[in-house]
Amino acid sequence: MIRQLRAEGLSLAEVAKQAETTPAVVRRIVGKLDPDVEEARRKAQVEVARRIDAQDLPWSEKAKLWTEETGQSGTTFWRILKQCGESSV
Repeated sequence: MIRQLRAEGLSLAEVAKQAETTPAVVRRIVGKLDPDVEEARRKAQVEVARRIDAQDLPWSEKAKLWTEETGQSGTTFWRILKQCGESSV
């Protein structure tokens, strides 16, 4: 039942409420993160990182743009570019 409710897109808290259990139990059964949501988030990060990296700006400006757009650190920006093998640094 817990897996079915989570597959329907309900939050961990809502699944726990409907299953009359705790969010910790739900997490142990179905995991904390939805793989589809995580993949979409990763793809969005890669798109933003590639767009910013393509600009003819110094690294510090690229990192600043990244932080402004995503709220994440410049280190995250660098890590994503390195994973893509596209860093111009």
